[in-house]
Amino acid sequence: MVLVLFLSAILFALMFPETPTGRFAKRHFVDAPANWLNNISPVKVFALIGVAVVVAVCSTAFAAEMALIAAGDLTAYFEIAVTLAVLASKLRIRQFASRAMIETRQALIGARRLCKRLHVRVRRSRLRRHAKPQSSDEDGGMALA
Repeated sequence: MVLVLFLSAILFALMFPETPTGRFAKRHFVDAPANWLNNISPVKVFALIGVAVVVAVCSTAFAAEMALIAAGDLTAYFEIAVTLAVLASKLRIRQFASRAMIETRQALIGARRLCKRLHVRVRRSRLRRHAKPQSSDEDGGMALA
């Protein structure tokens, strides 16, 4: 199944090279493996061919055992996927909690600053009020001589 998808991606890259999907498929499914094969040493090529031959022989000779191994691998893969999902959710929860703490802290700091500004403004306005000069006369400002 994976081989069919891989070959269809290569075919798409060859048939439609000017489209963005074709360029993506060519870059990742044609150019990347070609560069990797160009940089590989001859010893590694023979080792890869040997591994492929051993896997082919074992899969034909021990088909039932290979199926059991694959079933065991599937459960291991499922367990790994579940573990990664749980870890990712824990990280998201921690990230959300830390972000909430940061936002709360910033809101509190902003509220404190605002309260200080308002308090200072009230004090300043109280200090700036000048008392009206009162006349020394207690009878309303009329001086009788």
